[in-house]
Amino acid sequence: MRVVLTNEGFLFSEMTHTDETDLRRAEKLLIHLFSQEDEYTAGEIYDLGNKQGLSVDILKKAKSKLPIEAIHPDPRDHGNGEAP
Repeated sequence: MRVVLTNEGFLFSEMTHTDETDLRRAEKLLIHLFSQEDEYTAGEIYDLGNKQGLSVDILKKAKSKLPIEAIHPDPRDHGNGEAP
């Protein structure tokens, strides 16, 4: 999706060809990564995507199209499965 600021406000357009290409590239990257290992941090994914010119938004959009589940660890968990 492309967003353009005009005198009347923001104009939203459909995905551009570049967006679609980036989305496919992001999907391929995620499929490749998760065929190698089961878990990555979001930061690892974003860093690897950034090195390939992929934005966080495109990576998130690609993730939403694939059977990838985000796991949000409990901030109270200190790595031993027990709360403090």
